[in-house]
Amino acid sequence: MTMHVTPSSDVSEIPAMVTDVREAFRSGVTRPLDWRRGQLKKMIALLEENEGDLLEALRIDLGKPAAEGFITDIAFVIGEIKMMLKNLNKWNKPERVSTPLVALPAKSRRIPEPVGVVLVIAPWNYPVQLLLVPVAGAIAAGNAVRSVVGYVRNPHTTCAEIPRHTCSAYRRRCSTRDHGIARPAL
Repeated sequence: MTMHVTPSSDVSEIPAMVTDVREAFRSGVTRPLDWRRGQLKKMIALLEENEGDLLEALRIDLGKPAAEGFITDIAFVIGEIKMMLKNLNKWNKPERVSTPLVALPAKSRRIPEPVGVVLVIAPWNYPVQLLLVPVAGAIAAGNAVRSVVGYVRNPHTTCAEIPRHTCSAYRRRCSTRDHGIARPAL
């Protein structure tokens, strides 16, 4: 499985991208809780290792001071991922629900299941927070993810590079053999 990011995606490439992510989900690699935990921990490490670069990008493009960028983007995302890690077992536990009268004496349960493939489109104004929190949530739920920054005012700015930079760092942390299912694209 390959992980790639292009400056822009040709419309003709979209079906192949969707097929690739769907095949990754169908392989079942995203279902085990241990895999999900590992991916979320790698996202935290990714943010911590690239904190300076991300804060610099936010400063250059959005004029965010380092403290604001850290609080609203880096720390917020890390906090959300840690909360997901803490609750992962609880969220994935089957839950007893009432059984309809016609089905008695059966017992009913609601079993959480991944949806499959998730597309995350992030706006330009919070490119770290509004890209990575939904990606982390989709991974925590056991889905395969494709992510995109939906609109960038100036495509040559540093913030336009955040998904690409994040993907590059993610590739280094999670080899494609590890099934790095979160796939940023522009």
